[in-house]
Amino acid sequence: MAGVEAVLLIFIAVPLWAKAVDKFPPADKSTVIYVQAQQFAWNARYAGPDGVFGRQDMKFVSSTNVFGVDPSDPNGADDVQILNEIHVPVGKPVIIYVSSKDVIHSLKIIAMRVCQDAIPGLRIPCWFTPTIPGRYQINCAQLCGSGHAGMTGGFLTVESQKDFDKWLNSKTAKKVQSAE
Repeated sequence: MAGVEAVLLIFIAVPLWAKAVDKFPPADKSTVIYVQAQQFAWNARYAGPDGVFGRQDMKFVSSTNVFGVDPSDPNGADDVQILNEIHVPVGKPVIIYVSSKDVIHSLKIIAMRVCQDAIPGLRIPCWFTPTIPGRYQINCAQLCGSGHAGMTGGFLTVESQKDFDKWLNSKTAKKVQSAE
């Protein structure tokens, strides 16, 4: 009996899983977000209304520019960087590129069945499609230091496309006003 199970696992289950695991939704039909963990918070970055992320360079990293967005790149002028808040539209695939600023963390959104390690120097993609509007907690699933237990302050808000667009535009408008 164990031999049959092994054959099913090796020749059917594993190949099917291998095909499915690499099938990401197209980026142009998804909400794409960069998430960077740090002790003890989650930073999120969205392309602004133009839908294009600005260039990044380590020399631009600061306390107000944790992703190192090049201030001279016009594509980055409307990018939104936010702390401990991720907003996504319901029913639309979400691709999150996860990284870390300092130590290994693990982005865990239990309600979306998402758990992805955040490793310094790597940008690792994961994806999900939210189906129920609401507010969901973001946890760190990797012991990341003495303040690890407090790394539960992040939230994922799943809302209508209209509410998501309104939220994103409000963050872009605030950024433009503060730059003037």
